[in-house]
Amino acid sequence: MLSKPRQFKSGVTYGGEPLRRGQIHFILTNPIYAGMVRHRDNVYPGQHDAIIDPDLFDRVQDKLTINGRKPRGTVSASGRSRSPLSGRVFDAHGNRLTPTHTRGKSGKAHRYYVSTSRGASTNGSAWRLPAPALEETIGQAVRSHLTTAGNRRTLLKDAASASADLAAELGGSASSTSAAEFCLLVDRVAIASGQLDIRLDKAALAARFNLPLDQIDDNALVMTTPFATRRRGVETRIVAGDMKPAPDPTLVSTLAKSHRWIEQMKAGVSAATIARSEKTSDAFIRVRANLAFLSPRIQEAILTGTQPPDLSLERIVRSGIPFDWDQQERKFGFR
Repeated sequence: MLSKPRQFKSGVTYGGEPLRRGQIHFILTNPIYAGMVRHRDNVYPGQHDAIIDPDLFDRVQDKLTINGRKPRGTVSASGRSRSPLSGRVFDAHGNRLTPTHTRGKSGKAHRYYVSTSRGASTNGSAWRLPAPALEETIGQAVRSHLTTAGNRRTLLKDAASASADLAAELGGSASSTSAAEFCLLVDRVAIASGQLDIRLDKAALAARFNLPLDQIDDNALVMTTPFATRRRGVETRIVAGDMKPAPDPTLVSTLAKSHRWIEQMKAGVSAATIARSEKTSDAFIRVRANLAFLSPRIQEAILTGTQPPDLSLERIVRSGIPFDWDQQERKFGFR
């Protein structure tokens, strides 16, 4: 294949030669052929049709990354995929979610899975899910499902061959396997209304846990887990499966400080003095000190991690805290 020949006014001719390695790499990594456009570090759905299947494009990127001298794209320096669900997540209409990332002011990369369908973007049904949270959610769901299937001896067709030893071995392997590794066992994830429909890859499952391929029960390859999202300021939080109490470190820390600040104020220390010791402003101290006046029920929930998923320090600070405890509980989703 030859590059496009160009002739300048000066008479100099450029191009018309076999493509060099860098030119080929540019073509293979250009998302425009997969129906997307790149702007700086981000990739967005384009307004044109793809001429290359997006799944094929992602597989090519993985190959290039693995074979490259320097890890880039979706593979980390250890050679492990940074986006293990690439090409495996779809919305309810069958549109694929593709991995992308942005960089904050500090230069830290934030990964997401986003809708690539032009229709989803225009009708407001597009997904933009934080990648680590989605991968952890799906990985935990697969781990729980396989552990349960092993204990109930429903993973293999022949229940007699699914011995207690196999269940124990599977349970031990599951506990030592990371969520990202479990994601690599997934064949497809469909985000339906209020749930995730997950189908496992039989061959990958057999290879990972040394199981007889022809004995794996197809019914054990499918599972469903509840799924919802909640907004926490600018952050999207994923709520899925059986949620365990998870204290918010920022809320817990600020609540503890608020009680300390109020005690200091009662002892006659001014907010300005407290602010100087904390190296912040008077307003910062006064607003956050009000957390000490939250109802006992709300404070207990914050400490135990049982508060509503969308309750964050930012929400409390921005919306203000009513004096009445009943109003507080209604406002912050406790009633």
